[in-house]
Amino acid sequence: MNDAIAAPGGPAEEGAVLLDLQAEADGVVAMFRDDFTGASRIWAERDVSVGCAFGQALLQFLRAALTFEDTDMDAALALLPPIHRAAQAAATAAGRKSGWLSWGSQGEVGLLPKLVALRGDVAVGGSEMICALIGLFRMSVSGYLTLMMAMRRAHSAFSSAASRLEGLNTTEARLKTTELSHAEAAVLATIEGGLNHGLGVLNLVMGMLPPKVASMVGVFGLRGDREVGIRKLLVAWDAQPSSMYAPIAALALLGYHAAMLFFRIAGDTSHNSEVAGRILAEALPKYPGSLFRYMEGRVARGQHDLGAAMSAYSHIPRDSLQALRHIVAYETGWVLMLTLKWSEAARHFQILATESKWAQGYYAYLVGICHFHAGNHSAADATFATVHLVARKSGPMGRPIPPEAFALKRSAMYKSAADRGVLPEDRLSVPALEIIFLWNCYQQCSRRDLEVFMGLLNERAAAPVSTVTAYNVAVIKASVLRLLGEKGAAAQELEFLDQMNVAKTLRKAGEDWCFPYGQVERGLLLLEAGDTRRARITIESAK
Repeated sequence: MNDAIAAPGGPAEEGAVLLDLQAEADGVVAMFRDDFTGASRIWAERDVSVGCAFGQALLQFLRAALTFEDTDMDAALALLPPIHRAAQAAATAAGRKSGWLSWGSQGEVGLLPKLVALRGDVAVGGSEMICALIGLFRMSVSGYLTLMMAMRRAHSAFSSAASRLEGLNTTEARLKTTELSHAEAAVLATIEGGLNHGLGVLNLVMGMLPPKVASMVGVFGLRGDREVGIRKLLVAWDAQPSSMYAPIAALALLGYHAAMLFFRIAGDTSHNSEVAGRILAEALPKYPGSLFRYMEGRVARGQHDLGAAMSAYSHIPRDSLQALRHIVAYETGWVLMLTLKWSEAARHFQILATESKWAQGYYAYLVGICHFHAGNHSAADATFATVHLVARKSGPMGRPIPPEAFALKRSAMYKSAADRGVLPEDRLSVPALEIIFLWNCYQQCSRRDLEVFMGLLNERAAAPVSTVTAYNVAVIKASVLRLLGEKGAAAQELEFLDQMNVAKTLRKAGEDWCFPYGQVERGLLLLEAGDTRRARITIESAK
């Protein structure tokens, strides 16, 4: 334990501080090289260090972010109080009283204890961001309230730390010189890295919140600037590489840029692809573990290189963290589905349907549609019959989460068709092609893959189908044709949207997605044609 920091009023001795910083850095390196047990052990050995306490919570938070499971979220929240206790001990050791810039007298307290106390303030802000993100993951009213309050506390902690650091720059002349001791310089670099990382994530998250959630957070006067967030995270990665926050900032940046490559209405994503490629080229040699390999696969998917994505996922060891194994099974299943390897995709999704606790009904549905397209109808029958048994009927908002609700609806349609004696191959229309469209995964495909999917869609359109099924297929075809550059043909597929009462017909048939997504596709065609005003109106009407 770091008794020097823990003792009220005790001096933050340079040797103890350097040991803390070394433990923080060693734990981060171990975590990003897949030694998760080793990272936890390193941080636990110096459990009074605020950075090590933050590392423990961060590791558990990553599990929660990969699984969305309540037990992992609760475990992460349980690790936040030690961060606050360690920060309070550091502030007491620095003689800091109430108020923003009130310290012990200049003669009593040196620069190093003050810097260690500021390090604690930054870690507290980071802990509040963990709390806020878990609130967001819960997708419930109470979760959103947690998000609002925690973001407010995080903003306050980071702002206070920045103001105190500015005050020290005024009162401590040595901060502006090269006369700092090794420990002082190292703690200062960690503070600056933590502030850039924390304010970067705060701005990025607030700048990407759904409008309704953003308006709730805005009650406290908080506004996010996505560009500011990106700049600060880049500084944390590029300018403070020795900080424990550097690889965490890089991971956050990769998550953002990979997400932009997946967005349906992201516009030109070449910049996102370029920046993500640069960060990966710099990070992978230093941190060649599963976390950055996973991001490498995500970026490759967004760059239409499914082979490179599979290669990245294959580098992730099977005995890795369970949360990573699950997310890699999911990603691999999607790549296999996009390359029409239905049976192999079913095996990967089955891992999640069996082991995951988050959305087993949704994962079982993915297994079922893969069996359906593989022609294994007996396996499809058996799998679809289990969806309503394993799905969570009531999610955080008192109703199933959207993927589960979709899976329940489609499985019920399959059972209804089976009860009516419909042939197995006709009980659903194009379930995998439909969910690939809804999850916006066609834009990850190469031109050759898109042409294969176009052939499947044309076959289905040529077969005898109901009017509603024909509408569904037309919207999916329009999306694929747009990606192939055949904009005129895509627009023709969407002409049915102008028919009277078509939206009402689709809603009555339970196909709520078809009309609004068709409008989005029409808006994207207008956007690509340069008619920005009409595109915005069309897409907003779809929302």
